[in-house]
Amino acid sequence: MYTETGKFPGRFSKIIAMTLNEQNGFIKNTGTMILSYTVLFAVLIAGVFSTFYLQHKCLMNIYDAYDQGYFWTVELKKNLSSLMAGNGFPEWSWSKGPGMEVKAITDPFMVLAALFPIGHIELGYSVVTILRLYVSGLAFMAFAREVEIARYQAVMGAICYTFSAWIINVSLVQSQFVNITILFPLLIMSVDRVYKGKSSVPFMILVALTMINSVYLAYMAGLSAVLYILLRYFNYCEKFSIKEYVVSVLKFIVYGLIGMAASAVITMTTIQSLMGASTGGGSGKAYDTFAGMSFVFNLGNKFVSEGYDFGYGYIGLPILALMVIAVSYRYFSLRNTQLIMTAIFVIMTPFPFFSSMFNGFGYVTTRWYFMLIFFLVWTATENFDLDRLAEIKNLIIMFIWMAIITVSTLGFAYLDITENYSRNDILFVAGSLAAGYLMLVIIATGIKGKTPLKFRQGAITLITVGAIACLWTISFQGSMDTFVKDNEINAQLEASTQR
Repeated sequence: MYTETGKFPGRFSKIIAMTLNEQNGFIKNTGTMILSYTVLFAVLIAGVFSTFYLQHKCLMNIYDAYDQGYFWTVELKKNLSSLMAGNGFPEWSWSKGPGMEVKAITDPFMVLAALFPIGHIELGYSVVTILRLYVSGLAFMAFAREVEIARYQAVMGAICYTFSAWIINVSLVQSQFVNITILFPLLIMSVDRVYKGKSSVPFMILVALTMINSVYLAYMAGLSAVLYILLRYFNYCEKFSIKEYVVSVLKFIVYGLIGMAASAVITMTTIQSLMGASTGGGSGKAYDTFAGMSFVFNLGNKFVSEGYDFGYGYIGLPILALMVIAVSYRYFSLRNTQLIMTAIFVIMTPFPFFSSMFNGFGYVTTRWYFMLIFFLVWTATENFDLDRLAEIKNLIIMFIWMAIITVSTLGFAYLDITENYSRNDILFVAGSLAAGYLMLVIIATGIKGKTPLKFRQGAITLITVGAIACLWTISFQGSMDTFVKDNEINAQLEASTQR
């Protein structure tokens, strides 16, 4: 490592300098790490969602967020008002079709949104959506510190995790789904704590909270956690023992059952509903064994993303994270559990069976990508050491990998192998790749310490933040008609003759 006091030119030099330690260029302590992440997050939120502010729009689309998120929040507000007035918490609602059971209060973020005045629920929903994203990054940083990732790398990992395309798009489509991106890193972190000989209580609590948050998403997370438990043992064992391995796994089964039992008071109703569900509720459409070559040709787009999309199809890693993935496999071993998990999940992506399996063997959906994104970003974060990336072999690997990504995105688009791109799609992909090549040049300046580590870290940070903010601003152009304004829904309801 190099300890020269490098100065980064520009107005952000003081902010960058505050976040870096004089020793090894890493962020000083946990408090400063959180402050650094908070500053970067605030800048990114202001940039990514600037179009919403300028057009007086909320982070609530006119589809699922409107149909479900808004009315769930309004119903919760009415029920909380009833509770505070001494009339109890209603257990039945006649406002939903012929009537149905009222959901239990399990989402603290939704409670916060319900505290906003009835005419500004949309605004409260937006504030809470941003808060969910912020806490998602904090959860990733907590995990990164548990697995002893350097602080600068942890902050950049949190940024790449939170501002991946899947999480941003989901926050606009189904804001409550962002909760699992908070709970999943903490659940995986609790597994490591048990393997380190620490308390098993956090694991049991996280199992319970994940179940309470959503049995549906807990099912997905549970499948991944089981696989992780089976593989993570090899990271901590000195010498493999079948007996110790079986005992370790059995302990996790017991801890998991205790956590599930603790959540049963709230989740039992949901589980009973699922058990009584009919197979006729599916689409009835059979899925192919293999998604086909068109899916494979579009994998580059899925990993880079084309920006805003109503759905769950894009992984969309920020280019910094995507660029260093290939380097990780140079250091492959059984102890690098994240590499194995990433490989397994990536191999699953072209097979609709796995998307159906994670959806309870229902219709094919890629809501399970939150797990893939976590392991992808973890894998990348381990390699944000700019001195190591500046090694000649690693630079060559990254250059070849970036060339492959370029061909599989813009190259395929030019040859019209994949579906036609819109102008904004091309700008998003091209901008991401341009930022990646610029980062490669900056990383290369670290060969034999030609430039100070602080300079390279500051430059990489500014390019990452700038690219994410600018590209998403471009992506949202032309999509603002799919989002609502503050008080727009309530005003429509007040004017309706059917209210």
